[in-house]
Amino acid sequence: MREYYSYRFQERRKNGKLIDGICVLCGRLRQQYMCDAFTCVEETRLDYVRHNQKTIEKYSCVALTDFFLPVKRVRLYVDGRSADLFITFTCNPKWEEVSEFLKAIPGQRPEDRPDILARVFKIKLDELIVDLTKRAFFGETLAVIYTVEFQKRGLPHAHICLFLNVPKVKCDDPSEIDKIISAELPDKTEDPIGYEAVVQFMLHGPCGEARSSSPCMVDGKCSKYYPRDFCSHTSVSDDGYPVYRRRKDGKEAKKNNHTLDNRFVVPHNIDLLVKYQAHLNVEWCNKHRSVKYLFKYMSKGPDMAHASLHEVRPDINEGNMNEQPVDEIETYLKCRYVSASEASWRIFAFEIQFKQPPVQRLPYHLESEQDVFFEDYEAPDDVLERVGDAKTTLTEWMVTNQKHEDACLLTYAEFPTKWVWDKDGKIWTRRKKGFKIGRIYFANPNSGEPYYLRLLLNIVKGAKCFADIRTVDKVVHPTYKSACNALGLLDGDEEWHVALNETATWATA
Repeated sequence: MREYYSYRFQERRKNGKLIDGICVLCGRLRQQYMCDAFTCVEETRLDYVRHNQKTIEKYSCVALTDFFLPVKRVRLYVDGRSADLFITFTCNPKWEEVSEFLKAIPGQRPEDRPDILARVFKIKLDELIVDLTKRAFFGETLAVIYTVEFQKRGLPHAHICLFLNVPKVKCDDPSEIDKIISAELPDKTEDPIGYEAVVQFMLHGPCGEARSSSPCMVDGKCSKYYPRDFCSHTSVSDDGYPVYRRRKDGKEAKKNNHTLDNRFVVPHNIDLLVKYQAHLNVEWCNKHRSVKYLFKYMSKGPDMAHASLHEVRPDINEGNMNEQPVDEIETYLKCRYVSASEASWRIFAFEIQFKQPPVQRLPYHLESEQDVFFEDYEAPDDVLERVGDAKTTLTEWMVTNQKHEDACLLTYAEFPTKWVWDKDGKIWTRRKKGFKIGRIYFANPNSGEPYYLRLLLNIVKGAKCFADIRTVDKVVHPTYKSACNALGLLDGDEEWHVALNETATWATA
């Protein structure tokens, strides 16, 4: 159904004449149609969820850990450091590409075509990611993640975390911050193009006394803390937040019949701003909270206030309170807000979140305890025949170590950096191109031996059998826990330190 609507919402022309395209001239009615189309798609997906609970339960834990995958990957790949830059990129409905496309049908406005805004924004966003990564605009990039959010009024925007391969000391230097981030108006004579871009896209307000009705005003004050104070030089406050240079140099600009100065300028990079001609906020950051900020957008749920009254009847026989089971699908649908822009984005199957470099998920298990999934109606003999040797990434890691000496130089978690897992052939093959990071599934410290096995898999290299994982100084230990003890992984409070550090990478408390 999604593919059908994705096809039907495209315009097709022949000899310059429109020959296909649903509701192209219907204005806001087209927005309603796109929202209805997406809700139909969503309904079929939720219907599948409701009637396939057994299948979904097998993968529920995987989905939860995948949600926090970028946080875990960043911690592994960039040695626990936080993001260097936090970038917000917002769609501009007045982009030249949008205007040129709308000219083909006189009378159309950008708000009539959320599908065009979504497609152009996706093109611009992809180009921005290429600039930041492959073209190394700010320098060599270690990792980048972004999520896309949709404003109530319809415009999509992306929140991007960028991790650079630069010494943290250098990145903390105020002079280095000034090279890439500006919070001032450019000189109107020397850089007229940059000046116009900042005035059009990067001036906050007016708000405060100049406009008390501004949306940013809360209890008589600007919720974004504008206007900021003048500052002669950039500095980093004691709590780690930057205070950008905002000199009192007399530069001013007119916006909505109000005169604004450097105190109202949103931090930006002038070169990116001129190229993309849109609101493009660039902030220096050194806080892990910026990563959590991204993913709370994905889990915060819809904006709503829902209240209900119901009777809870005590069960005298059992001594418990009888309550109706929670219907998660119904909870998801209640007061769900869907804009035409979000509907377009999801119908076209554009990414809501982006992660680079990619990650290989690595399951693990105790010896001869591979996970086997089967339906309750399947005969045991049929299941055993289908499963066969039950090869897994872990068992084949050991087989590869037996065949190749260079493979023994990598831990299980490091293996995807040099080897590729062939799902069909159930075998590891040498990596010829690309890069991938391994991630071993999380284990609860109360799970016992699986937890200690996971600790060892992050350390042991070249294991050719399960006994090798338990071997320390040529002594084969009877349990994985005793092997961890021999390595000093459980001495004192070390075990709890490891558990807390791992939880800190994905917990959102």
